[in-house]
Amino acid sequence: MRFVRFARRSNDRSPGELTGEEILRAQVFWWKIVQQDYFGKEVEALSKKQVLARDSRLMTLTPMLDSDGVIRMQGRTERAKELQLGTTFPVILHPEHHYTKLLIAHLHKESRHQGIETVISNLRMYYWVLQARSAVKRSFSECVMCKVRRARPCPPIQGVLPIERLTRQQRPFANTGIDYFGPLMVTANRKTLKRYGVIFTCLSIRAIHLEIAPDLSTDSAINAIRRFIARRGSPDVLWSDNGTNFHGADRELRK
Repeated sequence: MRFVRFARRSNDRSPGELTGEEILRAQVFWWKIVQQDYFGKEVEALSKKQVLARDSRLMTLTPMLDSDGVIRMQGRTERAKELQLGTTFPVILHPEHHYTKLLIAHLHKESRHQGIETVISNLRMYYWVLQARSAVKRSFSECVMCKVRRARPCPPIQGVLPIERLTRQQRPFANTGIDYFGPLMVTANRKTLKRYGVIFTCLSIRAIHLEIAPDLSTDSAINAIRRFIARRGSPDVLWSDNGTNFHGADRELRK
């Protein structure tokens, strides 16, 4: 609006930030544009002080035309002198106009992308947008930040089970997995020591066998495996992770 005034009147130029009067003048200009585009018949009828048509969307809102030619909704709080004009008589806007969409997006960003009810509450302090909830929801669905916040990670595709997990009609622990857990704090001779649990699990029926290892060394792993074999028999396949103690035990057992 200031640029247009500068272009028309080269001598009337006021540098600096926009004043409150200029902002209000621009708002009134766009309010009238929105209402003229969607409520042209209502504006004409109200300017002539005529009754609105029964099929008008504004019929139930008891609209009025203010001194600037803007359609406002009459409410029950007009005697509250401490309230602003926009709160007592909110401006009626159509949800499909681009200005209304920009206004809702601005309030949405100002509220730091909070919920729909927050934006509707801030919007209705000065405006009455037809089908406001649907318009705000549409703005939320188009917001990139909200899309990122609501995004859910894509679940990874599960890997194919090894053949040892699918073998049937075999003795328990024929295919075995081994792993450590802990440490477990134990007391021996008035000293607190660390001990580690060694879990052997059957890959077919999920049965478990537990052993205790004094540390994470290769010798402790070999001794735990030997005790397991003494109780359950020698497994056909023994699965483990890439622990250094398991690599050392594998080298020793292959000798």
